[in-house]
Amino acid sequence: MQDTIVDNGSDAVRLSFNIDTANQAKGPNGAITYSVPVDHLLQASGVKTTGLLGVTGVSIHPVSLEGPQGAMYGINLQHGESKTMDVAQKSSFIDGPSGTITTFHHVHTTNAAFGTTKHDIHPHSEIEAALKKDSDLNIKHAVRWRATEAGFTDNRPFELLDDKSILRGVTKSSITNAKGEEETRMLVTQGDTHGPSAVHRAVTHFGSNPEFFGGRYKSPQTVDFNGKKAIVMTEADFRSVEKNLRDGLSAASKNPFNDGFAVRIEKLNDAPNPTSANFSVTLHRTPVVANGSDGSMRTTLNALQAHIGSTEESSAVGTTANIASSIFPGVPQDAVAKFEELALDDPPGDQ
Repeated sequence: MQDTIVDNGSDAVRLSFNIDTANQAKGPNGAITYSVPVDHLLQASGVKTTGLLGVTGVSIHPVSLEGPQGAMYGINLQHGESKTMDVAQKSSFIDGPSGTITTFHHVHTTNAAFGTTKHDIHPHSEIEAALKKDSDLNIKHAVRWRATEAGFTDNRPFELLDDKSILRGVTKSSITNAKGEEETRMLVTQGDTHGPSAVHRAVTHFGSNPEFFGGRYKSPQTVDFNGKKAIVMTEADFRSVEKNLRDGLSAASKNPFNDGFAVRIEKLNDAPNPTSANFSVTLHRTPVVANGSDGSMRTTLNALQAHIGSTEESSAVGTTANIASSIFPGVPQDAVAKFEELALDDPPGDQ
């Protein structure tokens, strides 16, 4: 496997913001949001995936104003444009004239009385549950479920498969056998125009493992289908792989940092506007240190691979001319099979 650094090992990532406040109006309607897209966030953090980000808390440092100094601000941390970050610590601003109370993650007063505030992030419940089942889930995602090889030779993040990839390139085939019973098989190709198939990836990577369906996919039955080589699976086997993949890939797709990171700043009083507000935040994170790392805090993809154990791809071989008899051995040569391509836009839930 080609190697690359997946985590530079920093336990603190500093992000600095310079926000134009010259014409900002007071109140929530005048609030300004500044977003850091996920790819920029990962590059700044020195990691390749949001699963490896490992952010445990965020510190907001005092605000410095350019120009008039009397303005007060409330700052919230967000994922993307609208999702408020789920943190434990909050600060409240009480407006004397109106008596209203507004809660923020950080409040800047004229004397910066709050100083630096640190906020512990509550873990996402679904991700936390998945990691309790498999503490190496995020490592496996980075190693095994990359959609492309982007990010190996530059500082771009990895492009990972999500739960929509489970049904890509998959067709359900059915036929009525000699007993009048319907038989079904799943035809799994490498993918389609939208990207790779996660099920095909799983079967080719783990097929040689005796614990993977008793090793029956070590040399899987295949057919040529619509110009592509397709692995033939029983529906029961396919649904088992689908559920396990959906559990893992769905949890990874729920990572709130997939929407990036943002700060929202709201002016709280009627004081003259400064020309800009300058402040920084620090993301506190736990670096990935997998077995096989080189002794430094940096971790490479090969180190992650060694940590979870190697996987082998098995070759898919063996087709015959008549596709129905190839998919369903024992049916008459002139039998006609039905084919139903599974929908991609809205994958069904666990079955």
